[in-house]
Amino acid sequence: MADKHDDNGIEQPNERPVGEPGGPPEPSPSPSADEGPAADGREPPALPVEPSEEAEAPSGVRALDICPNCGAPMRGPNTLVCMKCGFDLKQLKVIKTKLGEVAEEEDEKRDDRDPLVERGFGDPWLPLGLAGAAVIVLAVGYLAGYTGLFDMLALGEGELPATTVPWKIRLLGLLQLPILLAIGTACGIATVAVGAWIFGNRLGDAPLATARVLGIVALARLASFIDVTNHAWEGMLEAVAQAAAFFILCLPFLRVRPRDAGTLTGLMVLAVILLYTLSRLVTWALDSLP
Repeated sequence: MADKHDDNGIEQPNERPVGEPGGPPEPSPSPSADEGPAADGREPPALPVEPSEEAEAPSGVRALDICPNCGAPMRGPNTLVCMKCGFDLKQLKVIKTKLGEVAEEEDEKRDDRDPLVERGFGDPWLPLGLAGAAVIVLAVGYLAGYTGLFDMLALGEGELPATTVPWKIRLLGLLQLPILLAIGTACGIATVAVGAWIFGNRLGDAPLATARVLGIVALARLASFIDVTNHAWEGMLEAVAQAAAFFILCLPFLRVRPRDAGTLTGLMVLAVILLYTLSRLVTWALDSLP
């Protein structure tokens, strides 16, 4: 094929298709990152990727997609606090905000221990009803002048018939009854609280515990009707009967095991002994005053 000339007489090269002999060579395709390695087996050079500031996790904190506490999605690797539950990834605890200020949740407000006193059948009318019945029986005994209810050593030696107890002493015993029940209930509440701590529980419903302890103390007080000729033996028998009644009544009222009921009975006896000793010391100190 002859060479062509332009209008000015300059010789122009022959135009041949790309890839044919005498024509320009085909451009070699550049390897793409998605096409894998090149034909000669060499890996294409990786393009440098600049790190993004949004993709950087805070120092010392692992970037998480979801909150480890509630499972809510996190808003990014820079998020330190879950916006749903308030879990802090740095402190690994739940925090709460109040009036724009962050305050740590007080763990002492949450007590995961099982309560010793829980509501059940007949609460609280059953223990209060039994306590009321016991108080009525005791009140009738005081008004009737039953000698077993009184300290006969204060009245004089010897067995006295019921009609010989002066009305002043009967009314005084009746007035002392609520005081004795209140003191016994206070000792019982302290005993149950200490027992709950020993057992690894918390007290639970305090008003219900008071009602149950009042029922136990009032029913155990019925042992005061024991009346024997020997006043020393009478006191010992009444003490043993009241301790046994306290032990037996702890089983249904407080719903504890026999071993725990024995522990509560021992604590109650110890509290009564300490209170009695303290009262005697106060009496002795008052009598010693000039």
